[in-house]
Amino acid sequence: MITRNRVIAIVKVEVSFDRGVWESQPPQQFDDDADAPVLIDRLRRDLLDRSLEHVFNLLALSLDRGSLSIAFKALHGADARLRGTALEYLETVLPDEVRDAVWPYLGEERPMRRARAVAEILADLEHSAART
Repeated sequence: MITRNRVIAIVKVEVSFDRGVWESQPPQQFDDDADAPVLIDRLRRDLLDRSLEHVFNLLALSLDRGSLSIAFKALHGADARLRGTALEYLETVLPDEVRDAVWPYLGEERPMRRARAVAEILADLEHSAART
């Protein structure tokens, strides 16, 4: 069994790398130069998303896998309210040192201050995710 402290240590190592390392895999080559910048940007975003997904999978070793999955999907959806609820949930459940390290990869400047209980946030997140 992997302890929570071990998971936190592993996640901290993963997110300690510069964002460039997360995006460092070379992009595929494209024949059409006109579309290359858009496609390369999309590939870099995909690499970043996969790296973030890897971190969420590691976190799921010690946190609720289903809830993290819902939050991860909400972060990548078009619903701004659902994304905000996912951020609120992560602000609440992630240990401080993990939250502070992961937050820049979520596209947010700094964590929010939680105002609601975890159960209330999770119920809202699950309810909203079920409708989409």
